[in-house]
Amino acid sequence: MINKRYEQQIEVDENGCIGVRDATIVVVDGVDSPPKFHRKVLEPGSDLTNESVRIKAVAPGVWTPAIVAERAAFLADPETVDPVVPGYVRKTKTRNVILANGAVVQAVLDIVEEDGAIISEVPRPNRLVDVEADVTNESDQVKVLSLAWTQDVIDAANARRAAILAKVAEDVAREESARDTALAATATSHAEIAAQAATKAISDKVVTSLAVAEAGTEEELATALANAQVPAAVASAAIAEAENANAAVLVAEDKATTSRALVETAIAKTAADEAEAKAQTDAASDKASRNSA
Repeated sequence: MINKRYEQQIEVDENGCIGVRDATIVVVDGVDSPPKFHRKVLEPGSDLTNESVRIKAVAPGVWTPAIVAERAAFLADPETVDPVVPGYVRKTKTRNVILANGAVVQAVLDIVEEDGAIISEVPRPNRLVDVEADVTNESDQVKVLSLAWTQDVIDAANARRAAILAKVAEDVAREESARDTALAATATSHAEIAAQAATKAISDKVVTSLAVAEAGTEEELATALANAQVPAAVASAAIAEAENANAAVLVAEDKATTSRALVETAIAKTAADEAEAKAQTDAASDKASRNSA
């Protein structure tokens, strides 16, 4: 089966221009082919008739009358609007990109100029503003980009979060299973040591019991009985310890078996949630990227 999937990444710069990168992905029997890209830049005030749902949601908020007028003036005479300022100037340049999955990445570049020439550019760490994040304190551009968070984009984001949590739960289950398996091995080792101690104690008890049976006089019998008391007590304690150790092994092995089963369940849930997240993300991206003309 051959299908097509569409993804769109939108970038908004400080002058209001909207950069669009469309990706067309052919899916053959569930396998994605390398994407084919198409890029374009929309100037403030451009016709949006044939643009995607997401662009139509974002552009009106970005292209304020002031931005449209400023951009038109700049294109007419760039030096008049943005003259070279002599001297040492420090400024920042912000770039906001809305990814195919709806999340916004904000990149900030600290720029130092001297007499109009850039002498240094230092990028700050990128910020991710995920879908449904609180944008109250964000820039106006980010607030506008958040308008693209339609319900299908939100549903896809929630599905991705569920997949992440499922993976975390799987990792926890794996750690607990490894711990329980190690505890079961330790319990088995203790049981083996206890069994060896019990075997030796029983052997010692047998030796003293034979001495009692072979006593020929009352004096020898009294001595043999006295000598037999300690080995008998040790043997009883060793047998009890061995029985307890064997019981602990059964409990530990049962817990380890349960933990392994939980790992298998967690692995299956992670796979299912990741598949669901991919399906919802692809569907949301495809829907937002298609032209609605």
